[in-house]
Amino acid sequence: MPPLTSTEAMVHVAVLRRLLGGASVDPAALSAATGLTLIRVGGALERLHAEGTIFLSDGIVIAAYPFSAVPTRHRILCEGTTSYACCAIDALAVSSMMDSPATVESRCARCDREVGVRMRGGRVLACHPAVPVVFYVHRDCCEAGPTVLVRCPHINFFCESGHADRWLAQNRRLAGDTLTLDQGVIRAREIFASAISLVQGARTGDSSRA
Repeated sequence: MPPLTSTEAMVHVAVLRRLLGGASVDPAALSAATGLTLIRVGGALERLHAEGTIFLSDGIVIAAYPFSAVPTRHRILCEGTTSYACCAIDALAVSSMMDSPATVESRCARCDREVGVRMRGGRVLACHPAVPVVFYVHRDCCEAGPTVLVRCPHINFFCESGHADRWLAQNRRLAGDTLTLDQGVIRAREIFASAISLVQGARTGDSSRA
């Protein structure tokens, strides 16, 4: 596909920034935020969906990677605002977009123990339990389909590496990497470098980065 048009890029940035702030991303809200007509917003959303940048269901934004527009097990809290991520790696990317300290709240996929990560930008400030890990599933071991549906459910936090190992023993068809928290942050920033740049560029008013 050809590169995104300026209209599509504008809508993409608006979606990311509104989800970062815990705001609605329905077409009417996006129209008001961008000054574009509903028809142009709808067309841009369809193109972003076709590109795999966002995921729509019946015209409704469900995901705009790394954000989820619907509640998930991966919640990010920042200065009274709640946003959601599609998976554990995505949650670390969302936190990297924020200027202020943010807390990721999730649960171990093996035992359901609460996992919390306190971050500022791309730096981990604190976490509990002491050594949580992230399992990152490889793309080629999942069936074809939208990432939010086929890969994200398997990319989770674990309270410790032993629980990740036991979970993998029960899910042998899944191939991937068990990452330390710091490795997870690095992977998240690599995957979502473009989205992080878009949000930070929009925040500073640098249109050349949109």
